[in-house]
Amino acid sequence: MKVTLARALKEKNRIAGRLHHVQDLVKKENRKIKNSPRTLSPAGLAAEAERLSAQLIAVKTAIAEANAGIVGTIVELEEVKSLLTFFREVPADDDLEILEGRFGSSRSVVEWDVALDKSTLLEKRGALQARADALQDKLDEYNVRTKVTLPDDLDG
Repeated sequence: MKVTLARALKEKNRIAGRLHHVQDLVKKENRKIKNSPRTLSPAGLAAEAERLSAQLIAVKTAIAEANAGIVGTIVELEEVKSLLTFFREVPADDDLEILEGRFGSSRSVVEWDVALDKSTLLEKRGALQARADALQDKLDEYNVRTKVTLPDDLDG
């Protein structure tokens, strides 16, 4: 069946969710107290997990092939998001801090100095966020325009 890349991504997430659920059931139902009844068949569930895994492979493959035309944007978006996370974690407080002593030693007061102040970090994060938004918009547009062929025997 021919669908948009956006729809294929949703289908991938649905199949992955069902696969995770079935795998959890196998883990839960496989081991029971001897002579206690089983409400589900672990062997049947394991077979279902293998079937869903095969479907997931087919969908992920179709998505990967379709993404070849925009892989640079995908990689750049990942790296921009990584930089955003990094700059959110850079400490920028340049104030006084009381440090508790260790192993019975007394407290001390430390005055911090920062090389990248809060306004610089905010500016960097703002520019990166704007770039991430533009890349995401480009990717969303591509996902809606691009068609992929998925196997006809998919659930859902």
